[in-house]
Amino acid sequence: MLIQEAYTKVEEVERHWGLDRQSYPLGEPTEPYEPFTDDVGTLFRALQREHGRCVSKVYHDGADGQPIPIGWVFQKRQQYSDCADTYLQEVWVTLYDSFERRTVVNCEYHTL
Repeated sequence: MLIQEAYTKVEEVERHWGLDRQSYPLGEPTEPYEPFTDDVGTLFRALQREHGRCVSKVYHDGADGQPIPIGWVFQKRQQYSDCADTYLQEVWVTLYDSFERRTVVNCEYHTL
């Protein structure tokens, strides 16, 4: 099993219809890596201790169009590194059986 983490900053933005949530990525997602355990329950509890409460699951559309849970979304309040202010951080953790990175090399476009 491999996991990948994507960190985001969440802000509530006031719109004319009410509050709207905006998410901003905090860097690139981590490279998929092998966690310390293959036990999903143990992994979930460790991630919850590290990243805060679980607020949702991460889903992928299956072949039949039905959502398949493939990970979790954790949330906690974090302090900025350069001041005393805080922000709401979400960490999207995706689980993989295996991971294949595809790279396009020497891509050329031709017109007829």
